[in-house]
Amino acid sequence: MTFLDVKDSVLSRLNPLTKLVLNVVVCIHIIKNELYPSVIMISIYMLIYSILGKASFKKIEKMLRPIYVLTIISIIISSFVNRSFYSVIEPTVKLILIYTCGILFAFTTTSNSSISFFQTILKPLEYIKFPVNSLVLLLDTCLRFIPVVIDEAYRIINLQKIRGISFFKGKLKNRFYALKSFIIALFLQIFHMAEKVAQSIYIRQYSSKKPRSKYLRNKFRFIDFLIIIITIFTLYINKLPI
Repeated sequence: MTFLDVKDSVLSRLNPLTKLVLNVVVCIHIIKNELYPSVIMISIYMLIYSILGKASFKKIEKMLRPIYVLTIISIIISSFVNRSFYSVIEPTVKLILIYTCGILFAFTTTSNSSISFFQTILKPLEYIKFPVNSLVLLLDTCLRFIPVVIDEAYRIINLQKIRGISFFKGKLKNRFYALKSFIIALFLQIFHMAEKVAQSIYIRQYSSKKPRSKYLRNKFRFIDFLIIIITIFTLYINKLPI
């Protein structure tokens, strides 16, 4: 199972800069405007984005689960403090929308495209002797490790369940020990995988001083410019003077 499974679609073939601009524009719109009625427009935009990008709604929901805990905490806080429910839940909903933008970007952009994009925008830093290639290698490794670590975490949790260890039932002390064993096992696996990656890089004689080769080159086309204009016009049409 791979969470960041990018399928061939209209959005996956766009320039990564286009999708980054779209997400930045949407995030600015979320932060600056009131939650209602802009949340309806943003939700429709994200739905269209998901359909065009062929993103799995089930996987998106799974990646949003950690944010649900924050939502529950916000609801509990609003019931104890002298603040309205809307004033507490508004920043939480905005955070969920911004986090969803990042997830949609990850589901419609391959790691190779993302790394190529970062390498392009960071290239001017080479003139001040900044190790751009080393930073790009670090970003590339981090992006590729995310789905691997998530898969490994689920595998360890399932193994713990088979052995009769529960994270959600029983005494608090037992659950703490179960969580401690899970964290230790996960970190040991991460260090083991990192060591294997380092050995592979060393055996293949990778050098950060040499430029990275590119299999595909992402060009800024007319369709990229058109999508950016349509998105900005749609989001800010109510701000235009009539």
